[in-house]
Amino acid sequence: MADVDLEAILKRLEALESSNGELVRAVHELREAAIVTADVQRRQAETQQRQAEIQRMQAEGLAAHEERMRRVESNLAEISDKLNGLIGYIDNLPRRGPPEPPPRG
Repeated sequence: MADVDLEAILKRLEALESSNGELVRAVHELREAAIVTADVQRRQAETQQRQAEIQRMQAEGLAAHEERMRRVESNLAEISDKLNGLIGYIDNLPRRGPPEPPPRG
């Protein structure tokens, strides 16, 4: 039988076990990092969905506001036309003098 350097084999085995422990720790850290990354991505996707919903609601609110403003402007123009017509009508009425004071008794 060949001479076996038992001490060298034990040192090599110890080195492999140490290396294996480091690999296990690295794999564990990578798993944790992957879990954290997935959670961040999930929360980011939820935030983007909420932002899209808020933007949609803002766009709808803006469209409704613009429609209300068009109606207000239309109503204001109609009221202005009627008021101008009333003013013109009143201006063309015959003028009376100041009212006479009531007789004193």
